[in-house]
Amino acid sequence: MSNIYLTYLNKGIAFLAWVECIGVILVLIIASVLQFYLAELPCPLCLLQRAAMMLMVIPILLNLRYKRHIFNYTLSSLAALLLGGIAMRQVLLHINDPQGSGYGNTLLGFHLYTWVSIMAVIVIAYNCIVSSALREYKAPSLYYQNQLGKRVVSITILLFIVTALLNVITTYSECGLQQCPDNPTHYIHEL
Repeated sequence: MSNIYLTYLNKGIAFLAWVECIGVILVLIIASVLQFYLAELPCPLCLLQRAAMMLMVIPILLNLRYKRHIFNYTLSSLAALLLGGIAMRQVLLHINDPQGSGYGNTLLGFHLYTWVSIMAVIVIAYNCIVSSALREYKAPSLYYQNQLGKRVVSITILLFIVTALLNVITTYSECGLQQCPDNPTHYIHEL
């Protein structure tokens, strides 16, 4: 009975790790879409948040591809802590803005940096729960479960790499090789 329980627990944790990665990748894609379609250039703190999100996902991708290890959850939690600190800094910068004008448009009533701070807390809580629930810290990952798992993990890693490259290209087009302006109004290099 306990072996069946552990098998389902390991598969569930592997699936949730994949959901976490896809969720963060979707957040990065949505931020890029908003950047282009609404002409919202990200501020330096927004760019730091994107970088911290990528740092947060890399250890979880390692858990998906290789055997899950508690060290990866710890690294992801530290990156989420950094992400939350950056996002809360931006929240506190705009806390006294009249009528919640803040920086950029809102999504479902909150600014993107508020959503990011909420996401960071959820990721930290999730990583703590999962790492305390794991009895076998080197449990098989989603990649080793079957052929579908290999394809899903490979596509997820490829999607992450493409999203990261897209963010590097858009950051370069906005800032070049110099410090980004506090309130950007145009691209330095047109795409």
